[in-house]
Amino acid sequence: MQPFVFLWRCCCGLIALLLLVMLLWEVPTAHATIVLDPIITFEGRSRQATVRVVNDGAQVMTYRISVVNLRRQPDGSFVEAETTGPDDRFARDFVDFSPRQVTIAPNQTQVIRLLLRKPAQLAPGEYRSYLRIAELPQAETPAAGMQVNMTINHQFPIIVRQ
Repeated sequence: MQPFVFLWRCCCGLIALLLLVMLLWEVPTAHATIVLDPIITFEGRSRQATVRVVNDGAQVMTYRISVVNLRRQPDGSFVEAETTGPDDRFARDFVDFSPRQVTIAPNQTQVIRLLLRKPAQLAPGEYRSYLRIAELPQAETPAAGMQVNMTINHQFPIIVRQ
């Protein structure tokens, strides 16, 4: 019976120590990004679109914007397409956008403008690429301990219907 009591006290002590460390651990302030109008569709005579990015967090955030071609894999995942295959219908070559990088203060909004430039002899069908909004890492140095930096990419479809 004595070894069981000793083991029980050790486990309780470790659990208490773990809870104390979790309570005292400095948690970085969370930030959020909200994108309004997340699906960009160009149909008929439409040639312009806007996307609003809202920094709903407490920190100034910087984002890099790009248009990428993603190809669906058989398992349902997406990979960035380096080359264009015969069955691919990407819209990246037709879409221009501005700005390329933005810095947004807390509780502020930035508008990204997209412009469609279709070639004259574009074959009928649906063309698709993705608007990527990538959070750039913040230049913060931790006082002590460990720090984990994550970069988050938001990707939204750009659909061109001819």
